Amino acid sequence: YLAVPYEDVKVASYEERTSAQRYAEDFQANLQHPSFVKSMVRSHVYSCFWLGLPHNFCKNHLPAADLTMVLENEKGSEYESLYIGRKRGLSGGWRRFALDHKLDDGDALVFELTESDRFKVVPRFYVVYSHNYDYMIYIFGSFGMLYLISLVYTNFTEMTTHWKEICPFYT
Repeated sequence: YLAVPYEDVKVASYEERTSAQRYAEDFQANLQHPSFVKSMVRSHVYSCFWLGLPHNFCKNHLPAADLTMVLENEKGSEYESLYIGRKRGLSGGWRRFALDHKLDDGDALVFELTESDRFKVVPRFYVVYSHNYDYMIYIFGSFGMLYLISLVYTNFTEMTTHWKEICPFYT
């Protein structure tokens, strides 16, 4: 069972997945609230729509009981999702969020816990071109806005120090 047409299903390569994850982790390092990075896989975004959350994050920051979590994107749009405490994951409502934001396999999302029942879900990060390791072109989007970065691979560290300039929408 797929919620999107089969031809729209993307399969991220190892390089694409790890690059997106690395950029998301660098972005996460500048956040003030508890947060985690989650790399999307097929069951998160195309079928099943179960999003397991990191065990230690749930243990330290979320209750063991079920609750309705609010997922807020950068535009302020809110989506309700059921957090199942005993299973440490998001279920009902996550499907709508994933489909509305056209999430794909390999996208990396940053979840920032801004209140006890609210995640700010910040830009997804994904690689568009990575076949030539002399340079890579990255796109990271905030669901409604896309930013294109072309960089020399060795300038990765330099680029990650300028997140506030690169991500003006995030405050």
